[in-house]
Amino acid sequence: MPAAVAQEPVALRQHRYFESHDVDDTCIRISTILQPHRLRPTRHSTRVHSHMDFIRFGGAVIGALDFGDEMDVIVEEMEAYYLFVCCLRGHAELNTMGERTTIGQNRGAVCIPGAHFSGRFSPDCEQIFLRVDRATLAAHTGVELMHFDHAMALDRPELSPWVSQFRLLATEPAMLQLAQRDERIAIEFERMLISLLLAGHPHRPQQEPAAPSLAPRAVRRAEAFIDAHACEAIRLADIAAAAEVPARTLLDSFQRFRSCSPMQLVRERRLERARASLLGAGPEARVADIALDCGFPHLGRFAGLYQQRYGESPSETVRRGRRRS
Repeated sequence: MPAAVAQEPVALRQHRYFESHDVDDTCIRISTILQPHRLRPTRHSTRVHSHMDFIRFGGAVIGALDFGDEMDVIVEEMEAYYLFVCCLRGHAELNTMGERTTIGQNRGAVCIPGAHFSGRFSPDCEQIFLRVDRATLAAHTGVELMHFDHAMALDRPELSPWVSQFRLLATEPAMLQLAQRDERIAIEFERMLISLLLAGHPHRPQQEPAAPSLAPRAVRRAEAFIDAHACEAIRLADIAAAAEVPARTLLDSFQRFRSCSPMQLVRERRLERARASLLGAGPEARVADIALDCGFPHLGRFAGLYQQRYGESPSETVRRGRRRS
């Protein structure tokens, strides 16, 4: 970010989430805050010295992340959040939303829900990021999905207020302590960051979806494949192959005709099947086994998604189903 924001984020430093010397452990830890992804050290070593600092307020997270070595990162498809990222030090070459850009202190990048994200981070790179939940942004804009210009010129005057607010939160411990103590203040910080970002960075609503009956054959083929294989370990590339179109074309078609991404539909189908299984669970059934059978290898992540979708925990659903029987 600009020199003012590239100051040492002393406030964030007080919220260390993890330090690790193992690539697999690093990947697992990061996945609980951002999402499952793949890490590939370019030097073919499993030894790193990584760390992550973060704090959540409202529907937003600010954080700092250092992989500890040159690293390739691959995210097949962004989940239900927006990611705004740049570098405190070092640089990275990113591919996001079909565009390639170099990020550093004066240039950042944006990735939106449903988009592919990949990049190579330099050995000395420490990135700083803002994650905003899709529902949170929709609550501010009244639009289900916003499209942002992928590159952020952080030295533009229009972004200066947002940069200043971000710097303040990252570098002033008293500000973050206020957010932790008072939820009302946390929500105000969230609103301020989002409002200043929307005022300073180009964005527009995604194209409204067409009527479902007009969806192209590729979308219908993809939906049929998802219905048949949702609980299996399928990826976007598998769905695109079944639909017989490139992954980028499929993503665009789903956003246009379904207002979601293929992997979001996979997740929805998995949740639906998990709920049906939980409601009909016998006395020996275990939530962890049901989650795994429905394609959720991480129980904690499944529980969070399930709670968000149905307003109750998986175990509460099991108890309610047993009371009915």
